Parts: sequence; C-alpha cells; structure tokens
Amino acid sequence: MSAVPSLNTDTKKATGFTEGEVADSAQRLAEFGYKEEITREISSLACAVFPFATVALLPNWLTSFNTALLEGGAMTIFWGWFVGSPFVLCLGLSIAEVCSAYPVAGGIFSWCYVLAPDGYKRITSWVVGYLNLIGIIAAQGAVAYSLSNFVLSLVQICRGEVIESMGTHVGIYAAICVFTSAVALLGLKFADAFTKWMGAISVIGTILFMIIPIDRLQTPEFVFTEFINQTGYENSGLVFLLGLLQVAWSYNGFFSSTSIAEGAKNSTVTIPRGIIICFFALFVQGTCLMIPIMFAIQDFDALTSSPYPMATYLLQATNNNIGVSTFLVLILLIIQFGCLTHLTVGLSQFMWAMSRDGMLPLSKLYYQLKWEQKVPVNVVIVQCLITIVLILPAFASDVYWLAFLDTAIICQTATAAIPFLCRLIWRRQEKFTGPFCLGRFSVPLNFITVLWCLFLCVILSFPTVSPVEPETMNYTCLMIGFCTLFSLCFWFTTGRKIYQGPNCNVHEK
Repeated sequence: MSAVPSLNTDTKKATGFTEGEVADSAQRLAEFGYKEEITREISSLACAVFPFATVALLPNWLTSFNTALLEGGAMTIFWGWFVGSPFVLCLGLSIAEVCSAYPVAGGIFSWCYVLAPDGYKRITSWVVGYLNLIGIIAAQGAVAYSLSNFVLSLVQICRGEVIESMGTHVGIYAAICVFTSAVALLGLKFADAFTKWMGAISVIGTILFMIIPIDRLQTPEFVFTEFINQTGYENSGLVFLLGLLQVAWSYNGFFSSTSIAEGAKNSTVTIPRGIIICFFALFVQGTCLMIPIMFAIQDFDALTSSPYPMATYLLQATNNNIGVSTFLVLILLIIQFGCLTHLTVGLSQFMWAMSRDGMLPLSKLYYQLKWEQKVPVNVVIVQCLITIVLILPAFASDVYWLAFLDTAIICQTATAAIPFLCRLIWRRQEKFTGPFCLGRFSVPLNFITVLWCLFLCVILSFPTVSPVEPETMNYTCLMIGFCTLFSLCFWFTTGRKIYQGPNCNVHEK
C-alpha cells in the first residue's frame, strides 16, 4: 500500500501520480478516481467557521443543560467540560490528519474503504456510510425540533402561554425543514458568505449572554462543588459520567466541514486547520458561557422541570424582562437556523458523494448537479422529505424523540472511530502524508480517539434515571441495533451488487 494509498492499480495508472508525489487537493481527489465536479467556493476562513456555525454551541448548549443539571448539578457541567474536552481534541486531531490525506466529500465511508482490510472494504464502507448518514439526519432532525422549541419559547415569553401540542411542534418543524432546504439550494458560494455572517452573530450572541445583568448570583459552592443527583442512581461516579452527554452534544458536528472538502479551496490544508481552530474556538466559547450562565440560575426546580428551559432561564435571569428575553431568544433562533442550514449543506454533499459511488437507491437521480452553482438539488429535496417523515412517530411517544437525539450522537461518534480502529488493527504502520500530519503521535491519538468514542457509545446507552420504567427507558440501543441491522440487510440484498467502491470517473468529461 502506498504512502497516499490509491484504491486500485487501474486508478493509479489512470491518474499518473507516483507514490512519492506531493499531491494537492485535486490530485488527491484524482487518486480516488474522482474528477473535480463541485466548484471550490469555500474560503479558508469559512472552513474554520463552517463547523463552528454547525455546532452552534450557544443555543444547543442551552437546550439541554437543564437535564444535565439533574446529573450532578452545575459542578458536573463545569468539570465535565474540562474532563471531556481533551478527548474531543484527540478526535479532532485524528480527523484532521486523515482528512488532510484524503479530502473527499464521502469522508468517513471513503476513509474506511482505504483503511479496512482487503475483502472487507466494501461492506465496511457501506455500513459506516449508512450509519453516519442516519446520524447526520438524526442530528438535523434534533436541531429542527429545537428550533421549533425556540419559536414556542417566544410564545411563552411574549404571551405567558405554554404550548405542548405535538401537532404544533411538528407543523413548525416541517416548515423549518423546508425553509432551510431552500437556503441550501443557493449553493456553496452563498454558503461561504452565510457561514461568515453566522460566525459573527455567534460571537456577538456569546458576548450578550455573558453580560446579562443579574439581580442575584448563585454561590461559588453551587457552581463548582455542589453535587446534585436527581437521577435515582446511587453511584455518584456513574452520574458524573452520564453528565458527559452535555460535552458530547456540545461538540457534536465540529468536524462537519469534512463533507464540504470537495467544495473547499486548498482543502488538504484549510479543512484540517479549520477543524483545529474550531475546537479551540468552541472550548473558549463554552468556558466563557458556562460560568456566567451557571451563576445566573435563579430557581433550580423551575428550570429543571420546564418544558422550555431556555425561555425559563432567560425570564429568570432578566427578572422577567420580556423585551430583553425576546431579543435574546431571537439571537438564539438565528444562530440555530444557521446550524440547521449548515447541517443541510453538509448532508447534501455527503449524500451526493454516496450517490456518486452508487450507494443510494436511484443514485443516478441524486448524482445530478444542477444550475450554475452545481447544487445537488434532488438530494436536498429528498433529505428534507426524509427528515419530515422521521418526526411523525413522535406523535405516539416523546420517548422516541429522546432516543432519536442520542442516536444522532452515537451514530456519528461510533462511525468516526471506525476508520481509526481499522487503522490500528490492520494499517498501524501506515503513515498519512497530508500537509497536516501528526507524525509519531498519530497512532497514540488514534488509540485515545477509539477509546473515547467507545466510552461515549456505552454511557449514552444508559437510562438517565433509575428505577427504569417504559417511559424512562433509553431505547437508543434498540434504534442503533435497528439501523445496523438495516444497513447489513440492505448490503446483502442490494449493496453487494451495486456498490463496488469509489466510482472512477476521473477521465469522464
């Protein structure tokens, strides 16, 4: 296997690149047998801001921190942030290195094809591709649902009315999915400008939340040392580990820019650099937000029991100032809209890459790039419809949606670890030769990455409360099992016939 592995002998002969040649983004793409089809519109700055805007830490952190408060209190959120962040950094460094060597829109499933052992490349790539696809769609649905919560939070703040109708939720959810998909159809050039604006708004929003005038502050003991356990579990260590869900969700998607690698300028450098910059920006942002927000909690019980914790928190923190609270929710709504739009753009690029390799039903239909902007229009429409359909079982039970959220995190976390697990088992001597290279630290960091991802998959499968009842059971394992079984059955019935690996189209016009 070469230093920058070509996928087969024919591809290497077709491209004409030698093993020792230092390849740029287009050359490395050609080593996979792919021709350049997407115009590279994403600038270096946008490569760093894109994952930052996709994570949207400010609104996403606020949507779930009331639940985390029950799993150890403010101290678990604070100290858990510093415990979990170094492991997330190891994941980011590992992703950045492999993406620098293989800057393709398929990302994880393409890397698995390279790193998996001969004879298992296709099935590994197929299963990982579908699980990652499910994880991204689940994350997209979770963010769209939180956006509908933001809209209803505005109603609570302005009218003092709590709307819990699932029909209202779903209607707003569907409208949001359609609107963000329409924005994604504007192409990568628009996404580049939109990304920069979202980054600026996120910074402004963070500053505003840090300077909210508070009448009464919590004590340092409450924030840093008071352990609050309302889960029913007696083991405090387990409760602390459950609280790390907040860390996992806060960073979820920080390497999303890998899916736009083929639309980024000088992607072998800008994408990995953007991932690292994004991590440190998120770490600073999270640290700066946590402390003032934890100190500003007024009524703990009201906050942890509220159906709209963000609205409850803002009303408490601003002493029921409706004008200020409304303005802050609007800021959060805009940032979260940017998050969903970036998820949609990334998902459309990922699905387009899958269709290029024939991994999706009707792949030829989805593979089409339309308009001057080279937009995968059919993919955007289909992913919008899928996301809307997936919300419908929520009419039957709220438990479904909670499992859906955990599924998003576990699918993306587990699939992120598989390329490195393949490398550790079968390709440990292999060295990535992209411009961003970890050298002798590569294998140890890959090992830490796999352990961290495995830990998260296990801990996120635990029920969050004890004793466990049907309403409080964590059904994530069931959903993950179903998704894995689906991808395997689909492989043996269809995939092994239609998916032969990367579609070598480098010589096509």
